[in-house]
Amino acid sequence: MTPRMPRLVFLWLGLTALAVPLWAQGPTPCSSQSNIDHAKALASENKLSDATKILYGAVETDPNCALAHLELGNVLYRRDQVGDALIEFQKAARLDPKMEEIHHRLGNALARLSRYSDAINEYTAALALNPHAADVENDLGIAYAIKNSSAEAKEHFRKAIQLKPDFAMAHNNLGLVLKDDRNYPEAIAEFQKAISVDPKYPDPHENLGNIYAIQKRYADVVREYEEYLKLAPQAEDAGSIRRAIISAKSARNENPPER
Repeated sequence: MTPRMPRLVFLWLGLTALAVPLWAQGPTPCSSQSNIDHAKALASENKLSDATKILYGAVETDPNCALAHLELGNVLYRRDQVGDALIEFQKAARLDPKMEEIHHRLGNALARLSRYSDAINEYTAALALNPHAADVENDLGIAYAIKNSSAEAKEHFRKAIQLKPDFAMAHNNLGLVLKDDRNYPEAIAEFQKAISVDPKYPDPHENLGNIYAIQKRYADVVREYEEYLKLAPQAEDAGSIRRAIISAKSARNENPPER
């Protein structure tokens, strides 16, 4: 059977929750802080249209408030208006160039627009402000991986893991790069680590199945793909996974393990 291509689902496709309020990372709260907080509450309830209206009002009333532009960018990003989000993040960066979160969000938006070299610059700027940001290291690794810079990608995924050993996504991403390098033993080890720290994370199971398919370990292919479907039954590639399981079972029956 032909192994499936890996699913590359990266952290920068979504916005992560902030560990502390944004105002605690930057200057004194803006005059529009109450409106920003209200909009954030609405966004947390997925009332993105209402949040957008309030934040546009906030940036009009308080155009020099970096936080208002940042939060507006966050909401626009979630609405897949990435170009508009980028503009707001850039405005925020001009107003407060020393806030790590702004550079991270800028990097995310630039990566979504396939501007990976620019994204790398912004992630690097974010890390200069906060060298302990594991999620930024992970996203920087992703940008390098997409640019086929394997050595740099592995370096940053490993830094992310060093900063946060239970970072399942970074283990999975490192495994993908190692797989592309045909370093299957280490790739398998990283996928297994991802599963050990997050047993409900489906992607490493699919990625393990892909390697086992290359190695013609058909029983293992079936096990990992079935576990993937158990964890992600509505995945976009569920149909092709089911077909791959049928092929693996057929190949297993035709090539039983030696006793």
